[in-house]
Amino acid sequence: MTMSHTFQCISSWGYRFQKKAIILNTCRFIEAKWYTKTQSQESPEEVSSSNPKFEKLSLNTEARLPLLSEFFGISKGRAHELMKKEPRLQEVHKCDLFRNIQTLKKYGIDPDEVRKNLQLLYFCPLTVEHRVAILNELGFKNLSAYHCRTFSKLYKSTFSLLRTYKLVSSTYDVTEVLSSLNTPRDILDDFKLPRNLDDLTVSEVHRMLSFTFLCWYFDCEQDSVDYIYNIYPPTQVKSMSLQKAFFEKLKNHWNFDNEEIRKHGFLLCGSPTNLELIEENVKHLVGVNPRTVVHYTPRILLTPYHKLCQIVNMLMDINISQAAVLQNPNIFTLQPQTIKERIEQLQETPEFSGLLSHPRVLRLIYFSTKAKHRLDVLRVLKDSRSIPSLNILTGDQEKFENYVAFGYLRTNRRDIVTFLSKELSVDSSIIRKSLRIPSHKLHLSLVSVKKNIAYLYEKGFSREQVLMCLETLLYPHEVVTQQFQLLRDKMKSSLDKDITEYPMALQFLLYFMDKDIPY
Repeated sequence: MTMSHTFQCISSWGYRFQKKAIILNTCRFIEAKWYTKTQSQESPEEVSSSNPKFEKLSLNTEARLPLLSEFFGISKGRAHELMKKEPRLQEVHKCDLFRNIQTLKKYGIDPDEVRKNLQLLYFCPLTVEHRVAILNELGFKNLSAYHCRTFSKLYKSTFSLLRTYKLVSSTYDVTEVLSSLNTPRDILDDFKLPRNLDDLTVSEVHRMLSFTFLCWYFDCEQDSVDYIYNIYPPTQVKSMSLQKAFFEKLKNHWNFDNEEIRKHGFLLCGSPTNLELIEENVKHLVGVNPRTVVHYTPRILLTPYHKLCQIVNMLMDINISQAAVLQNPNIFTLQPQTIKERIEQLQETPEFSGLLSHPRVLRLIYFSTKAKHRLDVLRVLKDSRSIPSLNILTGDQEKFENYVAFGYLRTNRRDIVTFLSKELSVDSSIIRKSLRIPSHKLHLSLVSVKKNIAYLYEKGFSREQVLMCLETLLYPHEVVTQQFQLLRDKMKSSLDKDITEYPMALQFLLYFMDKDIPY
């Protein structure tokens, strides 16, 4: 059979179908080209310029030296020797060191005493802030760096022992602690200790005071505070004065109310200092106003501000969209190092790498451990139908078990449409209209689609050609490569230029692939 006869066969095959397809694809192409042009006129750079990356904070030794030098009143050389003496000071983040120094300054802790208790400089800033504040609000006298460092031991001591060491006065009155928080007189009158103060430990007294304060502040029953204490045990060892300052900021600047704060009991562990730093330094979360998402994920406000800045920079580096942030703001509650490792794993895993432009890609990063485990299970099964999709990999356990056990294999069409929309720079609605996935390709792999489009680009096909024949991407990668090579070899002698230069080349390839696939 001659080449000319082959072309006649192709032309005669489904002439009316070809005519209709050409008209339809041409219209789609014009529509896509118009959309791409209008999108480019909107200047997506405006988003990044109005929401720039945050300044990267230096973690080297020199970044900490000025802080230590200024706090202790010594030269940078002496400060460097101090860091060599205490290796943990070389590991603490500059921002954590700054916050600890500010806390110790605020409560008048002598720097010379701190030099003998350097652990206070590299402990968790939230822990240092609340512990020092607790000792201060309980009215301890002669508070030193040693007392702050040995808080756990002091917290378990009885008041009789504290009187012996003259840490509290002989006329100590616990109700003065509540009075300093502007607690009403009737609450003070009703507050009673279960036994003599000297027989009670600091932890027992502080817990009773904190319990009374929270019941009054939230105007709630004791059961509500008990529930918070049981669910979030760390809330029992937090400063009441810091809690009150934190609550006031939440209400005045973040539009929270008492009911919302009480509903999210972990907020009782918050730091007003960190909240203030977030307000000053974190102006956006990948272009999204923080006030937009904190009501859905209030735990973001417990993340140290400098870590929020690191996370935002990481997400902007991989071009995460605002839509993705709005769909899963929980990503900002993870550690930056964890996110970095998971992004690297995602980029290295073929089944995941094509999902970077997916609106729910942050869900994949957030549930990375679950998704990796499920992907390993599907690989072990070696079931060609078990093609992973984002919904299956990160969804609930019941859906995944049905997927594996009963073959409830729904197409990952949305993943493919999202990927092609990003890859071809057209709106997903254009792709969705053009891409019709037949029933025999319902279990198509995104990895295969990604390989196919990369292969066609490599062979010289243009974006416009691919856009006019998206169905070519739906075939197994091996079929596409094999059939393309056969088609090129067949027509090499009869064509005066390479096949990729013909506008309808991919339609010919689609015809040859389609006629050889059994249904």
